[in-house]
Amino acid sequence: MYPRTSREEIADTVAKIDALTRGDRSEENIAAMRKASEYLWPEVQKFLIEEGARRHGVTGDPYEPYYTTDANGRRTLHGSADAWWLKDFKREDVLLTLPGIAIMNTKPWHIGSVCISLAAAYGVSQLEECDDCFSEPDILAHIERFPQGQFAAQLISGPNAGNCAGMATTMRTSRGPTAPIIPWLEAIGDMRLCAHEPDGEWLYGVEMAVHPRSQGQGIGSALYEARFGLVKHLNLRGMYMVGMLMGYRDIAVDALKWRQKRALKKLRAKIADWGSTPEDRYKAKLKLEDYPKYADLMDAREYGAKVITGEINDPTVTMQMNRGFVPKRVVTDYVDEPAAGDAGVLLVWENPEYDSE
Repeated sequence: MYPRTSREEIADTVAKIDALTRGDRSEENIAAMRKASEYLWPEVQKFLIEEGARRHGVTGDPYEPYYTTDANGRRTLHGSADAWWLKDFKREDVLLTLPGIAIMNTKPWHIGSVCISLAAAYGVSQLEECDDCFSEPDILAHIERFPQGQFAAQLISGPNAGNCAGMATTMRTSRGPTAPIIPWLEAIGDMRLCAHEPDGEWLYGVEMAVHPRSQGQGIGSALYEARFGLVKHLNLRGMYMVGMLMGYRDIAVDALKWRQKRALKKLRAKIADWGSTPEDRYKAKLKLEDYPKYADLMDAREYGAKVITGEINDPTVTMQMNRGFVPKRVVTDYVDEPAAGDAGVLLVWENPEYDSE
């Protein structure tokens, strides 16, 4: 977590940023701007809003739009486009920080963008219904049922500040990972987590998603770290979940000869190169269909077993194993997910600080 900063320190940062904008490009001013943009932008913006309101003699809520009138009777409207989230943002609510991102427990004002991130991770646009996603009322029910177990990765600087780039949903359960694993919806009870047990000794990983445009920034790792921190804070036995085998229908790169791998690399480069013609990109995509998929060579159970032993790298499960989860066994018919063959791997993280007393 980024250390809390006093109002005097924020005022000093604002002064250095102002000097930078006026042309003083000293190392100190540049460092202040970098620190603000990566970690302290909410505090800087709140300081400016509150100081502006104070100078204008505003006695009400400084985050609400207000008018001032000059000596000539001309009225000016003052307001901030970011006031909708800055008003509710509190540094003490932040669990972990990344450059430009704050990991927090999900708040009601996060819900809309949490749902957008979840749908985007499923490849569903904002114009479509995401039948497999939690709805806004569902997320609100999660917060009311188990507020500590819901997490949001909020953007705190940049053009999308205030919105969420990722989310995670958890619940507590007394059903440990050694018990038979039941299908996902049965395990959570319903979309509002009615199976949550306030005294459960295990944290159950229900859902996690990172918006595609924000992937590769460490958000997933930070969300795991936040959940591990919750397990330790609550003195739970550990956390477990079923990681879906999302690479099951991908091209079986491990089965290709080196010439095929080189050709595949060129095809993918052509698809990614927007400088090539649409026709060339389309032809490259068609050629990809000629490559064997893991699903063509083996069933999901065998694929999962090879992921567990490290023979195959799965984009989801291998990443989760690298975050500290121990794979136990393949789970079939867990949830309707065609890309994974409806299968996953039971993953367990045991709390090294658990105190049975």
